[in-house]
Amino acid sequence: MKAKALSAVATALLLAVMAVALPFSVPKLFGYQIYNVLTQSMEPAMPVGSAIYVKRCDPQALRQGEIITFRLSEATGLVE
Repeated sequence: MKAKALSAVATALLLAVMAVALPFSVPKLFGYQIYNVLTQSMEPAMPVGSAIYVKRCDPQALRQGEIITFRLSEATGLVE
């Protein structure tokens, strides 16, 4: 009986770890990068501490009002 209880606890812990890991691992398989909002610069739309998922897109597909991210290229100093 004690072995069944330990097995149930171990299974529950494994499921909990998987539930926490999935939002951080599965999106990467589809080309998303995960970032955290570190400053108040995106408030009120995204509060400090928010996790954001970013994926490259065609700039022509963007619409007014959409939130974007960008980064500077180390090689050229230009925005990618």
